[in-house]
Amino acid sequence: MIHIDAETLDIIRKLKAAALPESAELIAFGSRVNSEPPKLADLDIAVKNASPEDIAQFAEYLAVAPTSARVDISDFNTIPDWLKQEVNTKGEKF
Repeated sequence: MIHIDAETLDIIRKLKAAALPESAELIAFGSRVNSEPPKLADLDIAVKNASPEDIAQFAEYLAVAPTSARVDISDFNTIPDWLKQEVNTKGEKF
């Protein structure tokens, strides 16, 4: 379960549709997934199946979006192997 409000998830999904290809996958990971996050925790999202340019555009959109928490975007292809393992095993697609 992703511990963030439905409005923020809806905003993220709409921006995904605007900036990323249909084949792109969003995977939430970190403290907002499957645990009670600290009050000011950010939402960590890894993006699969998108170009670096598309991911950068998506991140720019999110930087100015009215979300309830800061959203950090990572390109799945560039994160360390240990983090890829965590994203693949503990992350939640949405």
